[in-house]
Amino acid sequence: MDIGIFTIVYNGYGRFILQWCQSISELTRRPAQVVAALFGEDHGVTNEIAAQCRKIVPNIQIIHKGNHINLGADRNKAVEELGTEWIMLLSADDIILPTAIEEFEKHDCSDIDVIACSYTSIGLNGDERLRPAPKTFLAERMLDWRNYWLSPYSPFRRSFWEEHPYYSGEFPNVQQTNSFAVYGARFARTDVPCVYWIRREDSHHECMRRSEEDQKKIDQFLDSRVDEITKRLGG
Repeated sequence: MDIGIFTIVYNGYGRFILQWCQSISELTRRPAQVVAALFGEDHGVTNEIAAQCRKIVPNIQIIHKGNHINLGADRNKAVEELGTEWIMLLSADDIILPTAIEEFEKHDCSDIDVIACSYTSIGLNGDERLRPAPKTFLAERMLDWRNYWLSPYSPFRRSFWEEHPYYSGEFPNVQQTNSFAVYGARFARTDVPCVYWIRREDSHHECMRRSEEDQKKIDQFLDSRVDEITKRLGG
């Protein structure tokens, strides 16, 4: 399977990158490319850490991509470095499970654009919870963004990203799911968890709170998607 794994590293997230690399090194099927894109001056990946990363994952590309802008914009800059058919985000503070790419390979065919990824979340108290991939991918259901969740670690075709890159903002995951719905992405799903999503008190997820302005922009964006898909469905 021609797949590349990428992460963005900023705001001290380099403190997790060795664990991230170690999980990739333990995959039973190796990715064709691995990219760690650094942003800002406080990314936390020292020359020594970078050298250790290259020992663990010899084909890793560690590239400084300028100032940190927002999650979506940073992800787009990282994906620019990937030339693989499939791309997968793996946050720097999370880990991929050994058989993940084997699971993805089962769905690597010409009529699939996105492989919805089941994962296991680890709470702040250490409790583990299986988060299964959605069982339905109806556009109307996916646009119900308050009640529908697709793991952002779900691999998808680079050709789709070229036409519909990440939304430039701090909260790009819901918008990406909406793009999949609006533009007719074709789905498969994994029943086996492929990633450990680790909750941390100082993570972006825990620390970032949407301002009223952020939420207004998101609502406007999503409302426009609903209008677009309604027209396509003949509503």
